[in-house]
Amino acid sequence: MLRTILTWEMCHSGKWWYKMINREISLIAAVSHNGIIGVDGKIPWNIPEDLNHFKKLTMNGVVIMGRNTYASLKEPLSGRINIVVSKTLREIDVANEVILVRSLREALELAKGFHKHIWLIGGYRIFKEGMMYADSIYITEVCVDVLKPGMTTYLQNPLVIGSDYDVFDIISRNPNAMITRFPSISSVVWNTRPISDSNDYITMRDALSVDVSDMDTSSSGIKYKFNVVDRRIPSIRKFLL
Repeated sequence: MLRTILTWEMCHSGKWWYKMINREISLIAAVSHNGIIGVDGKIPWNIPEDLNHFKKLTMNGVVIMGRNTYASLKEPLSGRINIVVSKTLREIDVANEVILVRSLREALELAKGFHKHIWLIGGYRIFKEGMMYADSIYITEVCVDVLKPGMTTYLQNPLVIGSDYDVFDIISRNPNAMITRFPSISSVVWNTRPISDSNDYITMRDALSVDVSDMDTSSSGIKYKFNVVDRRIPSIRKFLL
């Protein structure tokens, strides 16, 4: 069995020794142009290609999520080990195949025993805390602005926007809609592209390329782009997990 696992990893990634000893931890999210990942607990756009991308990447892995992300699913994600982090849910509140834990650290301790790629899939708190453990962030840039009454587009660094960057607005009519953002990231810790200001903490949108010519167009007409952001410095998980 050991020989089979090592050969599989070496053939597919070329990093079989690291992968075997220390399975990778990744965040994965789709993020709008103005940094939004959800409205009222739901993804506010329809990009089938991104859903297929998410499924392909996470299949046969471990997915860790918070209570609200779990509630947004119709059922546990098939073909993956589902772990839900919540201090309020009880065992009877989740499906039989779902593992319920009280903290992200507990979830990661448990997940590493499965020797599979570990995916943190949301929401905000899981992403924010998970950054200290993660090796990479898989981001789908979504070429939309998500707005609600009284809310304007959030652009931390407008200079990166080209004049040909066509942004599609998704507008919630509910002024009380719950808007969830992707956390800001440290450009010191993460291998983001150069930025023009001295702020170490930047939005994920500012961290990535926004060249619309590099984007694909989904079957729903929305432009998108897949990206992977790696760490500049090692994570602290070897000291904590």
